Amino acid sequence: MPVIIEGSLEELDCRKWSLNFLKDKIGACPVQCRGKTDLESYRKGIKYCIHETTVGEYIADLQNGHKRSTSRYLAAQNIKRAFPQIGDASFVPKFISENKIHAGPFLWIARNGHYEYTHVDPDEGCLMILEGEKSVRLISNVHWDVLEPNALGSLGRTVQSRK
Repeated sequence: MPVIIEGSLEELDCRKWSLNFLKDKIGACPVQCRGKTDLESYRKGIKYCIHETTVGEYIADLQNGHKRSTSRYLAAQNIKRAFPQIGDASFVPKFISENKIHAGPFLWIARNGHYEYTHVDPDEGCLMILEGEKSVRLISNVHWDVLEPNALGSLGRTVQSRK
């Protein structure tokens, strides 16, 4: 059952995170980001490519409205492993980690208007929006067959849909 918890960032160091803060602290870190995310084949979870960049270059592209920023998505970066410089400021809340092993926390940075293909994450989740907004559609696990899983999903991690 989904729950919305408001005001929970008050005690967290990550509350002060912003694009400029992240660019300053982890800008030199190499990352892989998804490419061609503006195409219908991505929206359907059929195909995307991977680009090597740095956090700083990715964020600068977003801030400057560079053409690359309209078709890239920095997804699923494990904060503790990829960005130890900010790892201590992030954690998986006790109400999540006590009940289920979780491989995160993870960092995602997307452009305004980014559309993510339909997928299911097997871990319990705690989504914290630091800036902007996100729409989420919930699907009962009784109706997972409507997702029509495809081969792009990571076995045991994410089930991606062809819909």
